[in-house]
Amino acid sequence: MQLSELLTNSSAKYRKDILAMPVAALMDKALKHMTLHRGVAGDETVGAIGSDAEVRPYKTDKGATDTSKINARTLTTYLGDVLEEFDPYILFTTVYGEQFSDKTKRTDAEIVRDLSLAMGKSVSKKLGAALFNASRNPSGTTTATLFNGFDTIAANEITAGNISAIKGNYYEHAAITSSNVGDVLSAIYEAASEELQESDNLKMFLPRATKKLYDDWCLAHFGAAVYNTSYNKNVLHGTEENPCELVALSGMKNSPYIYLTTKQNMLVGCDQESNKEKVLVRVPDNPKVVQFFMCFFWGVQFQMIEKEFLLVAEPETPAETPAGTGTE
Repeated sequence: MQLSELLTNSSAKYRKDILAMPVAALMDKALKHMTLHRGVAGDETVGAIGSDAEVRPYKTDKGATDTSKINARTLTTYLGDVLEEFDPYILFTTVYGEQFSDKTKRTDAEIVRDLSLAMGKSVSKKLGAALFNASRNPSGTTTATLFNGFDTIAANEITAGNISAIKGNYYEHAAITSSNVGDVLSAIYEAASEELQESDNLKMFLPRATKKLYDDWCLAHFGAAVYNTSYNKNVLHGTEENPCELVALSGMKNSPYIYLTTKQNMLVGCDQESNKEKVLVRVPDNPKVVQFFMCFFWGVQFQMIEKEFLLVAEPETPAETPAGTGTE
């Protein structure tokens, strides 16, 4: 059987595996610091129930209060697609560095699966890179235009006045340099509400370049021997009792913000459960190539933006970038 026929006949068989690849490839990277919501094809109401209810001295009269409310937000996933035409023989040789005719290590079915999963893995890299800077444009042609990333959402909320210094969920800090990075990150932490500081799984999301500056700062202030034996370089110094994990992501390159929040508050939505998501492989008009088609849902959102759940920090001027980190 020709490879093109194998691909065409096997797309349905490997549908779930291929659709899962973009998510699976991110699970050990960005998604291990975020909360994945499956089964979201469109809009899903997220958020939390808030209440100021409290115990009081016993009273005979009712004197009821009404302080509870639902703070609702919407996690929106958008339908995107991949349409790729490729020569399967050339692709296999490129990806695996061996001739397709060598079947000593893989069966035909495994070759079909591996070729399709390679497509899904490429999709995953683009999704990871766009988690923060994506900006929804229905007329766009790239992953960065499929959905609104965390930076875009934050910028819109700042413009709307929902994230602000007055509300306690926004902090403007001094420009980060190699000499003050430790003090600035500590100042961001101290600017957060006590409720946020005491949260479980507290994380500070920041660009890799900023994390590199922080590592160098710690070595300069504590010395290599002391720092390597006494401090966890992935935890903000001074927060050891209730650790604030430093999460440096490549997708935050050039991000204007640093986020202090929890894993639970960083939502990533996908579907992977309905028949609206598809994987098709077929032979188009050109018999020498194969057409790979995949469509699926994707989107991100903050579960809550109140000061008890989120602090968005923005520098006055762009951060200093150390040598060797400009191509992360």
